Amino acid sequence: MTRQDLLTVEQVAEILEISQNTIQRKSWREKTGCPLRKIGKRLYTLVKEFDKWLKG
Repeated sequence: MTRQDLLTVEQVAEILEISQNTIQRKSWREKTGCPLRKIGKRLYTLVKEFDKWLKG
C-alpha cells in the first residue's frame, strides 16, 4: 500500500463537498457506511474502497 492508494479526510471532504468535522463524526461514518480506517490518530480510506462506496 502506497500513499497514492490512500485518501485523507481532507481529500474525502473535498470530493463530497462536506466539512472535515462531519466526516470525523463516528455517527456520520456509521450512518453512511463510508469505508474509513484509523491509522494512528488519523482517518484514511483506500481509493478503491472509496470509489466503490461512492458509486454504490
